[in-house]
Amino acid sequence: MRERQFWIQSAKTALATVLAWFVAAWLLGVPHPFLAPYAAFFVVNETIYRSFANGAQQLGALLAGVLLAFAAGELIPWPLLALGVVVPVGLVVGRSRIFGDDGQWVAVTALLMLTYGMATEEQYLLTRVGESALGVLIGAAVNLLVLPPAHLRSARRALANLATDLAGLAGDMAGQPETRAWDWARRADRLCEQARAAQRTNRRDAESARWNPGHPSRAEAGGRAAALHALGRVAEELRHQADTRRDLPEGQDGLTGYRELLPPLAEAVTALGADPTDTGGAVRAAVGRLRECLATSPAPHGPLMRSVAHSADVLAEITGGS
Repeated sequence: MRERQFWIQSAKTALATVLAWFVAAWLLGVPHPFLAPYAAFFVVNETIYRSFANGAQQLGALLAGVLLAFAAGELIPWPLLALGVVVPVGLVVGRSRIFGDDGQWVAVTALLMLTYGMATEEQYLLTRVGESALGVLIGAAVNLLVLPPAHLRSARRALANLATDLAGLAGDMAGQPETRAWDWARRADRLCEQARAAQRTNRRDAESARWNPGHPSRAEAGGRAAALHALGRVAEELRHQADTRRDLPEGQDGLTGYRELLPPLAEAVTALGADPTDTGGAVRAAVGRLRECLATSPAPHGPLMRSVAHSADVLAEITGGS
């Protein structure tokens, strides 16, 4: 899926740059239109929202650079001194958050305008600003109209994989001896990082729904965000349980009733990963069975039991339980 998306975006970027150059050079007659394809190239992005946001930032940086070059050309009669002034000033101005990652182009644009000897040619500068705006519009339009990007499958897969791996760890902790505790801890650490990565993927999916007419409702992304947060908390609790079991004094069991809770925990995690929107059905039923096992446990106290209870509480929260 990632490979396919990469090639689609690459083809769209090529199309946007060619269209921007063609419109600027052939239809509008702009001489040497280098800014239009440049702007179009960087505007085609992995989400529609980011295309427009980056386009606005990029256009703002170019406009600031043009204005800086014009001011330097008018106020400083010596070209070398003007160059020496606009570069540090442009870099300082470009650090503003309003320009995002395109801030360096304030200095670069001012430098280009001065070296071309056109910094005080108002008509030339206006043409370049218009050319840049044209490239931004064409790049954003291509990204919006030609197979608009969406990342729904990636987010779904990230959730399903996390739930499967968490359930697998819980199952192993139920049936394997304490000598594997170090391995459980390492796996739990990886799962915590996996949960954070899945949350980043889901945020990208939610962003790809903004201004994207071909993307499904953001409601699913919201439900998935809650599920991923809960699974991340479960991963942290499993990490705590692995540490606790590793540090149990030799000859002391401390596991009475605990192992029996891990299979229903794995079941609840699996149900949540299968359908995070069905929190009132299979997920609630699985969490209910886990809480019943906790209520009837012969040894409800102790760090391991409390950790499982915390996991149950986290899972119950997203089902509307308490």
